[in-house]
Amino acid sequence: MYGGSHADPMDTSRYAPSSGAGTRGTGQRENQFVPGKVFLGGMSNQTTSEGLREYAEQWGHVKDAYVMTGKGYAFVTFEDVASARSFLEKREHELDGKVAEAKAAVPKDQGGSKLTKKM
Repeated sequence: MYGGSHADPMDTSRYAPSSGAGTRGTGQRENQFVPGKVFLGGMSNQTTSEGLREYAEQWGHVKDAYVMTGKGYAFVTFEDVASARSFLEKREHELDGKVAEAKAAVPKDQGGSKLTKKM
């Protein structure tokens, strides 16, 4: 699935490792690539972080799940990359009556706008 000219969006060799010290809740952006982290765009404003976690756990153990309240997007971090890949194989996920699109989460300063691809 990841052969040819398309780079594996979960390939950690291209990015600096995460320090593990997140910035969630500080108003600062985490600028490190986090293996197993996925982005969901087009989320319902009704979706909660708890509901998202429960939904995502169908694909594997979830380290973190949070919805950006009122913004229409969310992030899920899986314990292992294989679970994230499996989650990304299904590009569209329906939650709370709205279809959200899944992509690998890549920080903007590391080429996120170019490397974050639909699966």
